[in-house]
Amino acid sequence: MHKFALAVALLAAPIEAQKDCNRSSFQLVPLPDLAGGSYRGRDGGLYPGGSNAIPPAHLAAGLARASELVPRDAAGAPSPVGRIVLLSIGMSNTTQEFSTFVPWSNADPERAAAVRVVDGAQGGQDARVFANPGAAAWSVIDQRLATAGLAPQQVQALWLKQALAAPSSLQWPAHVDELAQQLVLVLQNAKARYPNLRVAFLSSRTYGGYSPNPARTEPLSYETGFAVKAVIAAQIAGDPALNSDPALGTVRSPWLAWGPYLWADGVVPRADGLRWLCEDTVADGVHPSQSGRFEVAKLLSASFRSHPVSTPWYLGTPRTPWAAAIPYGSSCTGSSGEPTISARNLPVLGNPAFGIRLGSASPQAPASLLLALAQDRVSLGRDGCNLWLAAGSLVDAIAVNVAATGIADWTAAIPNQPALAGLAVLAQWVVLDPAGAPIPGVGGVAASPGLWARVGPR
Repeated sequence: MHKFALAVALLAAPIEAQKDCNRSSFQLVPLPDLAGGSYRGRDGGLYPGGSNAIPPAHLAAGLARASELVPRDAAGAPSPVGRIVLLSIGMSNTTQEFSTFVPWSNADPERAAAVRVVDGAQGGQDARVFANPGAAAWSVIDQRLATAGLAPQQVQALWLKQALAAPSSLQWPAHVDELAQQLVLVLQNAKARYPNLRVAFLSSRTYGGYSPNPARTEPLSYETGFAVKAVIAAQIAGDPALNSDPALGTVRSPWLAWGPYLWADGVVPRADGLRWLCEDTVADGVHPSQSGRFEVAKLLSASFRSHPVSTPWYLGTPRTPWAAAIPYGSSCTGSSGEPTISARNLPVLGNPAFGIRLGSASPQAPASLLLALAQDRVSLGRDGCNLWLAAGSLVDAIAVNVAATGIADWTAAIPNQPALAGLAVLAQWVVLDPAGAPIPGVGGVAASPGLWARVGPR
C-alpha cells in the first residue's frame, strides 16, 4: 500500500463528542428477524401474524393502486409527458437520508423517465408538526415542488419516516401508541393535500443506542418500529381512518406497506448483514454521518427497485445487477478548491477503459486513489474533513502525480466475466496539499468526495 494512503487510513480517526461508542448493542432482535417471536407482548415480523410477507389480499390492493400511478401533468391529468413524484416526509434524519438518495436515484439509468424524487422532509418537523394540516411545513413542500417544476397533483408515492421529537412518555407502549396516532394524521393530511397520492412506504428509525438522549436512544428507537407496524396492520384490518380503496368508502389514506426496515442492533449484524457502526452517526449519536446517510440511500434504492408495488412505476426496463457510478459524501478543500471525482464510462463488463478522474487538485502534487470493497463501512474522517471510504477494508492505494492542469486519471479494463457483475467498489482521491486539512504525520490533505461504482452487464 502507498505509505501516504496508509498513514491517512491509520491516523485519520474520527473525533467523538457526545455519543458513546461503547453502547454498541442492546441485545434486541430486529423485527424481520423476530418473525414468529414476540417483544413485550407484541408479535415480531413486519406484518400481522408474525410474518414478513405482505398478506396476499393487501398486496393485491397495492398492485391495483400501483397501476394507477401514471405520468400526470400539473393539473393531475394523465399525460405522456407528465411526471410521477416520489416525495419524502419526515424530520431531520429523514431529510439527510433522502437528500442523499435523490442524486442516487437521479443517476439510476433504469429509473422510469417520468419519475422525479423530491425531499419534503425538514429538520425539526416531527410527526406532531405534520399531523397539523395547517403547519408551515406543508407550504415548504409546495415551494420545493414548485422549485423543481412540479405540482402537488403530481405527487403519487410517498416515503414516510417520522418520529416524535419529545414523546409524552418514554414508557412502553405509550410512546409507540402516540407515534402511531400521529402517523395516521400525517397520512390523512398527505392524502388530502395530494389527491393523486396512491401508495406510501413507511420506515422506522435506525439504531439509536450511541445517543445518550433518553428520547432518542434504545430501546425507544427500536420500539418505534412497532408504531409503523401498528399503522400498517390497522389498514390491513380495515380501519376506515386509513381506507385506501374507493370501493370501500371515503379514501383517507394512500395504500401502506413497509419500505426498507432500517433498524439493526448496533454492531450485531441482522440476518441480511446490516449493522450500524458508531461512525455511521455524527457526534450526537442521533443523526447520520455521511456513511450512515449513504447506507440508507442504498437501502432505499434497493427497496424501490425490488418492491412489487414500486417496480411497476419506478423502473423503466429493469435488470439486475445494474451498472452505476455515483458520487457521495463531501470533499476536503485544498489550495485549488474542492477536488472532484468522476467516472469515465460506466463500469460494464468488457469495458476496456473504465476510468476514475481527479479534478481541481493542486498541480503536480502527489495523490493516491483509494479503492475499497463495499461490503461494509469504515470512517477515515478527522477534524471536520470528511475523508472517508464507506467500505470494510482498503484494498488498494494507487499512487499518481497530479498534472499541471490539476487533473489525474486512473484507467482499467473490466474483464467480460459474468462473475464480476454486481461487484461494488468505492473510490476516493486524496492529495497532499499544504492548504488541506492537517493530518498528523502526513501534512495537509485535500480529498474528493467518494465514488460508488457497481459493475453491470454488457
